[in-house]
Amino acid sequence: MVSYGVVVYKSFPNIQFTTEFAQKLFAEENVQYFLMAIFWWRSTPMLAPLIPYAVFAFFNSLNYIRTNLLPALFPEPPAGTTDAIYNKVNAFSRNLQVWTQVNHAGAMAFVAYIEVVGVMGSLIFGAITFQSSLLSPIVYANFLRFRYYFSLHTRTAFALIRARLDNLFVPAAGNPQIPPAVARGYTMARDFIIRFGEAPGGQQPGGGDHRDGDRPDRLRR
Repeated sequence: MVSYGVVVYKSFPNIQFTTEFAQKLFAEENVQYFLMAIFWWRSTPMLAPLIPYAVFAFFNSLNYIRTNLLPALFPEPPAGTTDAIYNKVNAFSRNLQVWTQVNHAGAMAFVAYIEVVGVMGSLIFGAITFQSSLLSPIVYANFLRFRYYFSLHTRTAFALIRARLDNLFVPAAGNPQIPPAVARGYTMARDFIIRFGEAPGGQQPGGGDHRDGDRPDRLRR
């Protein structure tokens, strides 16, 4: 939570009480995750919400090690000289960068799926069994609505889940094992979620995630 607070402060050092600033502020994904971190801090402790933050922290730690820690501990030798240890560290840094670039997209897709299925599922179950607040699924649903609009990975996760559920409850060829009432109930629930997720004013979802390459001042997703 502190890390996100620092990043948000660095991104928006000058607060303005204008509509344009508010829109820009809440469109920033680090602000969204910072607000959710505050909410989780004040809510019943649960494991599922920690998974996305753990993945983000892991990749940000790798990026910090590569861009800040290694250069500080093993500085580049003077021009015209060689250093065997520096060469090994430099090769390790390049391999670390390649590994991060190769696995980052897959990890973010995994996080999006966990956010949609794992976190929301645990919140709904907790609310039904009175183990967590009834407000939690409502707050988190609005968070996912923001993520759907701004995150390509979240939209992909929703599309994948919908395709699987459609194939289960309302397959194109029909399924006599599914009672009509169940199929209608699923369709109504699905359409309600779709309407809830629609952006105000009929705007189209954003083109992709707001992720900035190797900027060390951001908690990237």
